[in-house]
Amino acid sequence: MKWIKKIVLGILSFLLMDFIILLVISVHLKGILVDGIMKETIISQVTKRSVDDNQYVITEETINQITEDEKIRELLGTKEVQDLMNKYLDLTIDSLIDEDQIDQIEIEEDIIEYLRDNKETIEQIVGQEITEEAIVQTENEIKEKEFNLVYKQNLKNASNQLSTQEVTLLKGYKKVVSKTFQIILIILTIFDLLLIALIQKSWYQWIKTFGSSLVSSGISLIVLGIVFQIVLQRAANVSQIMVYSLLKSSLIVLGCGIVIVFVYQFFEKKVKRSDSYDLS
Repeated sequence: MKWIKKIVLGILSFLLMDFIILLVISVHLKGILVDGIMKETIISQVTKRSVDDNQYVITEETINQITEDEKIRELLGTKEVQDLMNKYLDLTIDSLIDEDQIDQIEIEEDIIEYLRDNKETIEQIVGQEITEEAIVQTENEIKEKEFNLVYKQNLKNASNQLSTQEVTLLKGYKKVVSKTFQIILIILTIFDLLLIALIQKSWYQWIKTFGSSLVSSGISLIVLGIVFQIVLQRAANVSQIMVYSLLKSSLIVLGCGIVIVFVYQFFEKKVKRSDSYDLS
């Protein structure tokens, strides 16, 4: 019976590690797409584009200097811009899956609303006053370029070209990053730990299993983070893509696992010392 117990514990430990890995990836996947692809792609496009303003050409070197000052990164890193990018990541994916969702896209209105609501923040970052005339001019230019119409048409074209497998992949992504999926993983993790504790019939031995699973999960997540970074850099053709949030959480999981293993060793020594006293 002991070998059956070991096999069952091995399976439960493996599942526990998988639940932890999936939970961390679920929490950070959207952030990787926003910070790792959307933000870096915007920065990359800004640094590569030449701007012709009244016959005065701003060179790539000048634009690179602006980027090196971290003004663009700082602006893109604000909560308001992050929320806006998150919103359009969700809307884009929803629209690719279901064309009826395209009607919810209002880029022009959202950009103007952002400029008006965050004028002071933008001024502080760029170090320049933004006048009402400048906002009105920007609003007119945005409307002239018909961002809404162009973006919606591009989404419709892309949606029509998606294969069944690609639609399934997008739907899978939506489920993986959902709060419901994360709650299910947390419940499964707790249930898994309870089963391990019941099989081991000990109030403290499950701590070692939990700590070991965290250590294994942390190491696996670090490897996955590096793989994600390489794949995303090649897929998006942007060399600066980093997955700091995932790697940071991976190190936290690894660190927590090591601490919990030490806690287990402390309890084990205490129990053995208590048992030796009882025997004496």
